[in-house]
Amino acid sequence: MLIRTAFLTPAPLGKCANRATTSVTAKKKIPLSVTRRRSATMSSAPTPPSGKMLFAKAGPDGTTLGDCPFSQKANLALRFNGVKFDVHCINLSDKPQWFKDLTEAASTPVFQEADTVLEDSDKIVRHADAIGTAEAKLVRENEPLWNDATAAVGAVFKPFVTLMKNRDVSKEEQLRQDLDSALQKVEHILAQTGAPFLLGEHVSALDCDVAPKLQHIMVAASHYKKYNVPTSCERLPHYMQRMRQTAAWRQSACADQVIVWGWSKLFK
Repeated sequence: MLIRTAFLTPAPLGKCANRATTSVTAKKKIPLSVTRRRSATMSSAPTPPSGKMLFAKAGPDGTTLGDCPFSQKANLALRFNGVKFDVHCINLSDKPQWFKDLTEAASTPVFQEADTVLEDSDKIVRHADAIGTAEAKLVRENEPLWNDATAAVGAVFKPFVTLMKNRDVSKEEQLRQDLDSALQKVEHILAQTGAPFLLGEHVSALDCDVAPKLQHIMVAASHYKKYNVPTSCERLPHYMQRMRQTAAWRQSACADQVIVWGWSKLFK
């Protein structure tokens, strides 16, 4: 059975400037140690967007959501926390000067709220917990499986990227096995909890992290490497289906063909 066929991303819901449909009530400020103040020399022409704003990678048309899994991670965290914000897509091949002035890395994701600028997806997730209205927070480090699940999630993306970049036929089989092993660790966490999501009944920061990466594996590795998730990972398809059924996923995910486009530069 080819697991790939069970993972079809819905078409994007529109332009990146669409506002999130949920609301937010500010509860507390995130510590300054995870923020950076906006430069006073920011370009004023053209005027950058204002308000609570997530800057995400744009797709091939320069206006709709792109394929960055870290941008989607931040997008998911904000939406699951009930934060009211806008998304502005950045063409990373033609960045506006005001965006370069806004962020040292000039990359995505970036979250801006007044003078606070967060340039890292993990910081954005924690900030979403701080300002969001959701009762169940995403970062739940006291959960019994937090450390094991964090290790499993953290081991997924590197073997995938290594496989995608590999051009040495003699290494291909071992790299496929390495990716199989990484996915089986996530499968093991799902088996331990026996719940809809990695840590239980409620989505966590780890789900926001790993699900976009799994989407890349199931789409791009299948398309370019003819790789299929091992059948021993029988819980992963159901897990991804549950993630896709959430409104947060539908509002934050790009189309499959955009993921294929994003990885195409490695196969030209």
